[in-house]
Amino acid sequence: MLTDIQKRWIDALRSGKYKKGKKFLCSHGHYCCLGVACVILGLEGKESVGSVYFGGRNRVFAPNAVKELGLRSPLGLLKEPHKDLVSLGDMNDRGDFTFEQIADYIEANPGNVFVQ
Repeated sequence: MLTDIQKRWIDALRSGKYKKGKKFLCSHGHYCCLGVACVILGLEGKESVGSVYFGGRNRVFAPNAVKELGLRSPLGLLKEPHKDLVSLGDMNDRGDFTFEQIADYIEANPGNVFVQ
């Protein structure tokens, strides 16, 4: 079963509010799926040279955010790979999944995404 914060993250990915980016949590107004989660968690973002740093990081999740969201790792490691992709970061960056597709995957496979 999904927690409230996990459901809010899924809803945010589907909202159309966030432009999809790659390699960074947020860069020049474009977000990775994990960057959207940072916003939903209310993490303070500090901008520097076009990138936003959440918890002092701009490429991977901060450890406290991993725990709060219930992820396996700062890259959103999957329990079992999906195709040849091992994390939500891979789905976002290498798999070219849309936010809608990532949201659908998370919702349909919570046991593969979350530790809880």
